[in-house]
Amino acid sequence: MKRLIAPALLAVLALTGCSAPATPAPTTTPGVPIARLNEAQKTSLMADLAKVNPQIEGTHAVVSASIACRSILKGEPEQVQVVTTQERFSRSADKPISEAEAKRIIEIIKTNGFCVKA
Repeated sequence: MKRLIAPALLAVLALTGCSAPATPAPTTTPGVPIARLNEAQKTSLMADLAKVNPQIEGTHAVVSASIACRSILKGEPEQVQVVTTQERFSRSADKPISEAEAKRIIEIIKTNGFCVKA
């Protein structure tokens, strides 16, 4: 019986260590309902985002902007907003989004008019 307990404990410890993430993942901030973008807001948003980085385009950019808006409305710390914005918008561009670009994107989202609670 003792021969079975030790390997079982080692297996549990090994699996426990492997399941913990190295760094906490940013939240997607569910639960904060926001208004939908109308066509004018979407057109304006995409034009302004293209000024920051012309490769930011498409549906993914609109979804990323909506998630960033939820983060803003939730009151997450600015640095969390910046990091999350960098990660999300880098997926829709060919090159990584810089911290300065992320800050500009956040300002665009704040001033576009769609980033209000529904």
